[in-house]
Amino acid sequence: MEKILIIDDDVDMCFLLEKLLTRKGYQVIQKHTGEMALEYLEYVTPDLIICDLRLDDMDGISILKKVKKKNAAIPFIIITAYDDIEMSLNAIKLGALEYITKPILPEEILSIIQNTFKKNKTNKGLVISGQSLNVMNQYFSCNTEYLKKINTQISLVAPTNYNIVLCGESGIGKKALAYEIHKRSKRSSMPFMVITHDDLCGNCNETHAGIEENRFRFFEKANGGTIFFHNIKELPTNILNDLLSIIKTKSIKKSELLKKIELDVRIIISSTDFLWIAMLAGKIHENLFYHLNDFSIELLPLRSRKDDILHFANHFLQKANEKMQRKMRGFTPEVETILKNYTWPGNLRELEKIINKAVMLTNDNVVGVNELPIELNKKSKPLSIVY
Repeated sequence: MEKILIIDDDVDMCFLLEKLLTRKGYQVIQKHTGEMALEYLEYVTPDLIICDLRLDDMDGISILKKVKKKNAAIPFIIITAYDDIEMSLNAIKLGALEYITKPILPEEILSIIQNTFKKNKTNKGLVISGQSLNVMNQYFSCNTEYLKKINTQISLVAPTNYNIVLCGESGIGKKALAYEIHKRSKRSSMPFMVITHDDLCGNCNETHAGIEENRFRFFEKANGGTIFFHNIKELPTNILNDLLSIIKTKSIKKSELLKKIELDVRIIISSTDFLWIAMLAGKIHENLFYHLNDFSIELLPLRSRKDDILHFANHFLQKANEKMQRKMRGFTPEVETILKNYTWPGNLRELEKIINKAVMLTNDNVVGVNELPIELNKKSKPLSIVY
C-alpha cells in the first residue's frame, strides 16, 4: 500500500483528500504544519507528498527544498489557491512533480498520483543516488576467452548472498559488472543503488548527523536489494567503521526511540587496486575487509585484453548510431589496428568517448583514420587526459 503524506493547514482540505485517496487504497498521513511534517520525515519516507504552498509556519517551497535535499526521489506535488505562473515554474525547477491550483479536481489529482506510482513500479528494480547508471547492453555477450571467464564467475556468485569486491582501473566497467551481478541474482526485482563518496559524505560543511541520515536512507531504501559502493577506499575511517557495524549487525537504528530496522542487503564494492593492499596499508580495517571480501572479481585493463577492444568499439558504435541517428557500419582495417594497439589509459570510458566523437565527425559510413584524435591517429604516447 502506497503511503501519501498530505501537508496542509486547511483541516477540511486534508480530510477531503484523505477520504478520496483512502477509497482508492492509499494510506494517508496528515500533517498541518511544516515543522510537524519535517519531524515526521526524519523517521518515515512516504511514497508521495502533497503540500500546500502557504502554511502558517513556512512555505511549501522551503519544504520542497528540504525534502529534495534529503531524498530527491520522493514525488512532490504542490497545491495552492494562487495561480502564479512564475511560482509554478520555480517549483517544477526545484523538483516538484506538479503544481495544482485549487479547487482541486478529484479526477485530476487521482490521475497524477496513479501515473506517478505506475511509473515508479516500472522502475522499481533500479535506484540511483547521485548519478545516472549507464548500463551497457551486450557488455558481457562477447565470446572472447577473458569475458567468458568473467561470465562464469558472475554465474557462480550472482545467485548467492556473498558480498563482492570488484577490482580494476578507473573506467573499466565495474559499475556495469555490479549491475550485471544484480540482474542475475534473486534480488533482481529489488533496488540496485550506486553510492559514491559524495553521496555518503556530502560537502565539507555537512554535519555528522546529516551523514548519518544519508547512510540510513541508503540502506533502508536498498533493503532487499544490492548496494554498490564506488571506490570504497576514498571513504573516511568513521564512515567505514559505521559500515562495518551495519554489516555485522545487519540492522540500522535511526533513533533511540525506534526499534532496529533489520537489513537484507548485498554489498558490492569497487576498488582501483586490490583491497588487501589497502588493508595492509591501514586504509581498510581488517575486519571490514573480511566481511566484504566473500568473493572478488578482477577486471583487467583494456590494454591487456586486445581481443575485447573491437567488441566494445563496435558496441559503442551501435550506441552512437542510435543516439545520433546514423548508420555507420564499422571501421577501416587501419583504424581497427590502431584501436587494438593503443594503450587506453581511460579504458572503456575513454573508448566510448572517442567512438562518439568519431561518429559525429565522419561523413562516410565507416570510421576512418582522420576521425580519430591525435593521440591515436599519430600513434603518439597517450596524453594524460582525465575522462
